Amino acid sequence: MPNTKIDRKKLYILLGTLAIIIVIIVVAWQTNTKSTNKVNSSVPVSGIITSRPTPPPAPDPTYFAQVIDGKVTNVIVATPEFIVDFSKGTPGEWIQSDPNTRGGLHYNANTNQPDGKPALRKNSAGVGYTYNKELDAFIPPKSFESWKLNQETGLWEAPVAQPTDGKIYQWDEQTQSWVEGPAGMELK
Repeated sequence: MPNTKIDRKKLYILLGTLAIIIVIIVVAWQTNTKSTNKVNSSVPVSGIITSRPTPPPAPDPTYFAQVIDGKVTNVIVATPEFIVDFSKGTPGEWIQSDPNTRGGLHYNANTNQPDGKPALRKNSAGVGYTYNKELDAFIPPKSFESWKLNQETGLWEAPVAQPTDGKIYQWDEQTQSWVEGPAGMELK
C-alpha cells in the first residue's frame, strides 16, 4: 500500500498555488467581460429606445503577502473577503501590499511617476522579502553585507553613493566601491 502521508508545508504551498491560479482565471475573466461590456448606449429596438446600464467598475486588484516567521512566502491577488476566509486554513498572516509602492513612495501605474498618494508598507511585497513589523514595511533581500537599511525607504543602501554620471556601475563588496561596467554602456 502506498504511503499517503502528505507534508503540511507542501500541502500549503499547493493550496496557495491553486489559489493564485484561481485568482488569475477570475481576473482574466473579469477583464474579458469588462472589455466586451463597455458600451452604454441607447439602442433603438423596434422603435423603442432601451438603455442598458453599465455595470459598476470592478474594484482595483488587492495584493496580499503571506508572511511566515517574518518572511514573505507567497503573494496573491484577491479580495479582502476571500483573504479572511482563506487565511483561516493557512499558516502565517496575510498582509496587504501595493504593487505601485517602492522606496517609500507611491507611483502612478500608467506614468511610473510618484503621484503623492500614500505609500503602503514602503515597498511592494515579493517572495523572499521580509516584513518588518516595527517599520510596517516589506524589505527586499539584502544585496551586500556592507549595505545599511534606510528606514524611510525600506531599501538597502551602499555605504558610498553610486555615481550619477550616466555610466553603468556595479558594487564591489571587496573594495567597498562602485566599479564602472563594460565600456560603451551608458544610461540615456
